[in-house]
Amino acid sequence: GSSFREMVLNFLDDLNRAAAPELGMDLVLVAKVCQYARNRDRRYTWIYFACAALALIAALVDPVIGAAVLVLSGALVFFRKKWQEDFRFVRLFKRDVFNPEATELQFSASLKHETSLTLPADDQNLVIYQGFSPFVGAGMNLGGWSFVVNATKGKEENGSELEPVKFEISELYDEIDHCIDVLELTGLTHQDMYFVNGSDIRDDHNILPDSHGHPVQKISADRCVTYRSTNDRHIRHYQWIKVMDWGNQLCTSYFLRCSLRGPNLFVEINRYLLTPLADKYRKVDATGDRNWQYGLGIAVLSLLAGPIMAAASPVIIFGRMNEYIEELFNKKKKVRRKQIDENPLFNYGTGQSLRESVSSGQFMHYFQKLDGVFYSKVLEREILNSIVDFLDAHDIDTSELKERQSTILNSGIIVQGGDVKAESLAVGSGAQAVHVTKSETPRKPRLGRPAKEVA
Repeated sequence: GSSFREMVLNFLDDLNRAAAPELGMDLVLVAKVCQYARNRDRRYTWIYFACAALALIAALVDPVIGAAVLVLSGALVFFRKKWQEDFRFVRLFKRDVFNPEATELQFSASLKHETSLTLPADDQNLVIYQGFSPFVGAGMNLGGWSFVVNATKGKEENGSELEPVKFEISELYDEIDHCIDVLELTGLTHQDMYFVNGSDIRDDHNILPDSHGHPVQKISADRCVTYRSTNDRHIRHYQWIKVMDWGNQLCTSYFLRCSLRGPNLFVEINRYLLTPLADKYRKVDATGDRNWQYGLGIAVLSLLAGPIMAAASPVIIFGRMNEYIEELFNKKKKVRRKQIDENPLFNYGTGQSLRESVSSGQFMHYFQKLDGVFYSKVLEREILNSIVDFLDAHDIDTSELKERQSTILNSGIIVQGGDVKAESLAVGSGAQAVHVTKSETPRKPRLGRPAKEVA
């Protein structure tokens, strides 16, 4: 439909917006199909205009002939356009027969150079965001956990405290990567990603070579090493661990960060979930094969809608003249340049991916939810175990972390210096979690009931 394709093309036509990761979506193909549909729709508008002009000429000879020309020519054009859409094009997008290569050949359309710059690259490792959350494209925030370990406190052995072995943060990341790879989960990938707010890149010419242009999507290897081992104020490194499942409809993401600050090792995990497409974007799969009665209905509709479209075509073309003029004189680009020049804090970041904007926000099946829980348990357990084993191997005291490990995995815990701060607490056998807002201690039991142990 025109509303969807215009949403896609306008999203990509933002002249200075950074590219967002598009998980499980071939945005290049989506853009080409939308551009093809726009070009086709405009071409048919001019064909309708030709029908109207021919009918006007015929009306100068005989008004009856002019009306007949308008009805017949408009109906034929409408019927051909509608027949192609409902009988030929729709079936190509059904999931049981969809072929990306054939679709790209069928709906070939060239994209503008500016549009191609807003498409995410395969080797993208830099996300430039706007707003509060840096994890654009990953979907809904499911919370997370974090903890701090004193890396200068040695573990006890035979009644004496061992001297901790110093380590580089890259060594810890390598150990975590190895443990994750051993899991051999289908659809599991991990990569280094770097995040920066779009209002902080104005003076960084490595990221923004031209203040009136597009930011880059990849930073150099030497800068990656620097940001991975330091705590830069603006650019932060995270290990993006993601599992694509259910034919790329479902993506579970974990953003892991390990940081050494003085004697303390800080570790955090942020969980995100990208759900399947909303129902309205999957209607094509519920569409049955068209029969001759449907074709007859199109023919009847053509006799009514065709002449109307032909008569309205001059108005439609006139309405688009402003758009044509803007494209001819680059009016949109000039307006945006003025905004950039007048605003030193102009934000080049992106706030949402296209894939996020068309997601349903819910699971389609119970098994999808179950799989998400499985990935969460397995990955977080493996990450925690690998960190504990790594610290143990470097003679660092992990006794406190081991005590809290099960709590972290089950409750979304933040552990800092021995204090436990939980988003929820479960009390007693079969009890539901109680959200704690003002205190880290559970609510006192009511009178007349014995106190239950906090799980």
